[in-house]
Amino acid sequence: MPFRLNIALTIFSCVIIVEFKEFINKLLEVYFDDWTVFGLVKRHVYSLRLMLDMCRRYHIALNLKKCLFCVPLVILLGHMVCRHGLMVDLAKIMVIINLEAPSSVK
Repeated sequence: MPFRLNIALTIFSCVIIVEFKEFINKLLEVYFDDWTVFGLVKRHVYSLRLMLDMCRRYHIALNLKKCLFCVPLVILLGHMVCRHGLMVDLAKIMVIINLEAPSSVK
């Protein structure tokens, strides 16, 4: 390879954005190597099929151990994503909630 391995993620992201540009923000969101295919159930299955066919066409291998399909709730980048939109993951903010009030003022 003419490039170093430390830029492989950047090149992969660029390839994905170029090849999947017609689907981004319509039925696909991409953040580096994290992809989210969204939509209502019938549309979601169609979108998944479309994305998997595109992956097959461009020889993009998916790690099935890391894939989640047709789930109602997923934690993505520290947020819970569901049909109601984005929500804060309470596990991430429990430390802040349980902090004691300051006892002295400096």
